[in-house]
Amino acid sequence: MTALVDRQRLARVCGLFGSDHDGEALAAARQAEKIRKKLGLTWEELLAPPPRSKSAEPPPEDLTDWRWACHFGLERYHSLTSWELDFVATVARYTKPPSAKQLRILHRLVARCRNAAA
Repeated sequence: MTALVDRQRLARVCGLFGSDHDGEALAAARQAEKIRKKLGLTWEELLAPPPRSKSAEPPPEDLTDWRWACHFGLERYHSLTSWELDFVATVARYTKPPSAKQLRILHRLVARCRNAAA
């Protein structure tokens, strides 16, 4: 979890690179380097993380296991728009089953991910 927090902090710090104030941009670059060292990664590893492995099995047709469907969609994030990816990530964190409307959207997104893989 700490690595995720550090990555989020790194993203905020990197947003200061474009500052009109040279001192602020330089301080941000130095802070980013400190965060990178703390994570123990190279810049290449930070900017282009290794691809995640995909599940061998497709999700069930009836989508009774909505968490599995979310996982399937998140693994195929490249097939989704940013809104859709955010939607799937949000539903995946639910502790209760999603609404009927949310399940329909999830079903549509899983179908698109399947078609993209074919």
